Amino acid sequence: MSQSRLPSSRILHLGKYYPPVQGGTERITEDLHRLALADAGASVVACFDGGDPSGASDDGRGVLRFRTELTVRSAPIALSMLPWAIRHRRSFDLVHVHMPNPWGLIVLALLGSGPRVVLHWHMDVERQRLLRHILAPLHRWALRRCRLVLATSEAYAAASPGLRRRKDRVRVIPLGIEDPTTLPPTEPDRAWVRGLVSGRRFVLALGRLVWYKGFDRLVQAAHRLPEDVAVVVAGTGPLSGSLERLVREQGLADRVLLPGGLEDGRVRALFEACALFVLPSVSRVEAFGLVQLEAMAWSKPVVSTRIEGSGVPWVNRHGETGTVVPPDDPEALGAAITSLLADPGRADALGAAGRRRFDDGFRKERMLAGIRAAWEEALA
Repeated sequence: MSQSRLPSSRILHLGKYYPPVQGGTERITEDLHRLALADAGASVVACFDGGDPSGASDDGRGVLRFRTELTVRSAPIALSMLPWAIRHRRSFDLVHVHMPNPWGLIVLALLGSGPRVVLHWHMDVERQRLLRHILAPLHRWALRRCRLVLATSEAYAAASPGLRRRKDRVRVIPLGIEDPTTLPPTEPDRAWVRGLVSGRRFVLALGRLVWYKGFDRLVQAAHRLPEDVAVVVAGTGPLSGSLERLVREQGLADRVLLPGGLEDGRVRALFEACALFVLPSVSRVEAFGLVQLEAMAWSKPVVSTRIEGSGVPWVNRHGETGTVVPPDDPEALGAAITSLLADPGRADALGAAGRRRFDDGFRKERMLAGIRAAWEEALA
């Protein structure tokens, strides 16, 4: 990255969590923190501990994890952030806020009018209607306060009520990831996958086990798949127990496999070996579907859902890189998976097109260049 105006800037990232907490937003926060450290030289992340009250971590590289004292409708609260923000009112030139983050906006208000502000609008508040109404004035203030709002897709920006009101400040910068295929899985990880699926063909789903991911619909769709095909749903989350019960109740314990959270090597081995990838999400809370990019990088066709106002069906183009089906429809989901499994030539062609789409538009370097340009614009 060339350096021009950023080296003298001090950047604060306000995010909910940070790795090792897993999630797409957490991964992006880490990428931007590293970009700011390399490019501007001064970067701090203020986030919540995510259940790990270890305090500052990341080897002292500027990641401050504040203890979560309370959680209201999935929104964490850390009172100790408030005096910290007051003490650092003049410490930063730019604040990058990952949305939604209600407590982060309160912290932003305490930082005063000095720093320039960029809002990274990962998603709207969708399911919690009461919380959405309570937060509406805070969001309107933040949209007035900021210099720029970053959206991850044109589709989401067009559908978001808040972003529609501030079109002049919206910049669309799609998410991006490093090419995961540059680090092939080890033979022990490949052997673990073969043992997990007992040598069968399998379809893969991966993510936090939360309601909007629609993994229960995938379990229901498993009845409609060929009997020699396994379904692997990898990840952890609050719905882990209920998914395990559903699998048992449906009599699918030998066909739907829940290996839990996995190390990166085993995840790479799963992507390398799977027949196709499935993202069965059911809500606009799934604003982009970052995990689709991993599947596309591995040249795997994707079966995802047509969520109105989400970037998910924009990332995975129907008939080009995979198949898009209606959300909350296990029958359509099962039929799409079965159709691709029955036509390996078509599946391979879709996977190859997905790899080209990844190379053309979703590499991390492209995203970081766009973010850096947004920071420069905000600071200008």
